Amino acid sequence: MKLVRIIYYLLTADCQVWFFTIYDKDEAADLSRDDKHALKQAIQAELAQRRPKR
Repeated sequence: MKLVRIIYYLLTADCQVWFFTIYDKDEAADLSRDDKHALKQAIQAELAQRRPKR
């Protein structure tokens, strides 16, 4: 049986779940610091695009 990691973000304001990636647990124990930073930037960029324009 393969075990996988699923990286997701729960956007509670819009009742959405954003799935980013799935990988085998034997590929990596965790995301690297750079990977985490890139995901954080991607989330922030998407949220900025969704904000109402004034």
